[in-house]
Parts: sequence; structure tokens; C-alpha cells
Amino acid sequence: MELVPFCTLTANPIAKPDFAGQTPLGQRIVVGITDGRLEGERLSASQRGESAADWLLIGPDGTAIPDVRMALKTDDGAFVYMTYQGRGDASGGMNGATMYTAITFEVADERYTWLNSSLFVGKGSIDTTAGQVRYDVYELR
Repeated sequence: MELVPFCTLTANPIAKPDFAGQTPLGQRIVVGITDGRLEGERLSASQRGESAADWLLIGPDGTAIPDVRMALKTDDGAFVYMTYQGRGDASGGMNGATMYTAITFEVADERYTWLNSSLFVGKGSIDTTAGQVRYDVYELR
């Protein structure tokens, strides 16, 4: 298995997250994403409308579990649905926390159907001061 550099993902969430409360699984935080962007040689796309959010869960031990869904439009007009889940350590707070994610895409446009059968992974960090998340994304081959 090899990791092939694929793109950079940046997401700017809304300024104030919605704290859904302490659920049986942990603290649920819904963070609307206002501006998402993928930038790479084989795929460049921007968030489509207000179609993105992270249904983040922080477990009792500080384990952060992102659960993100986002609709994207490629720079050449294709619709792309992206989702990712993962794990991170937020026991010291969210700022600077490193997240590891598994990313999948759903695409109908023939130019990008190769994304449907590929798996991607990302390593990212959270900058709560800037209100941004940034991931380096790799294709698994």
C-alpha cells in the first residue's frame, strides 16, 4: 500500500458551533462549514452552497470523532459528494488537535467516476483561532 499525495482540503466553519449536549456517546458538537475547498492536480472543487457540516463527537476520554459531509462543485462543473470520518485526540482541547480521517467520494460525472472506487486518507489540524481546518489528503493505492 502506498500513500499518493492527492490534494489539500481546507474548511472554514461558522464562528459559533452548536453544542447539542452530552449524549450517551459523548459531547455532540455540530459545526456548520461555510467555505470548503479541495485543491489538487486531479481534483479542484469548492463547497456548494451551505451543504456542509461536521457532526463532531468528543468522547469522555477526549477522543474526537469527526463526521463530515459536504457537497462540492469541481472547477469544471461536476457535482461531487464527499464524506469523511476519523479520529483525533482532543483531550488537551481542540486548538491544534491533529485529526486522521478516511475520505470517500460519490460522483456521477464520468470524468470523475474513478473517485467512487478509491479510498483517501487525510491528516489535518484545527486552528480554532482562525476558525479553519486543514488536511493533507492522500490516495491509498
